[in-house]
Amino acid sequence: MASLTHSRHRSIGRALADSVSAVTFSIQARFAEAKERRRISKELSMYTDRELQELGFSRNDIPAIAAGHYRR
Repeated sequence: MASLTHSRHRSIGRALADSVSAVTFSIQARFAEAKERRRISKELSMYTDRELQELGFSRNDIPAIAAGHYRR
């Protein structure tokens, strides 16, 4: 009986550790995505309006491009 209880506690502990790991990974992924959006926005903002126009979009399109929602 003691070994069954110990095994059950180990399973619960492992499930909790896996959950914490998944949440941590999710938070890290969100921070990385936000950092990439800021990098893209910053880089595109350095272009002149004429250069952006040559690429086929305007300065108003930058947030959508950075977020990955831009559609032509």
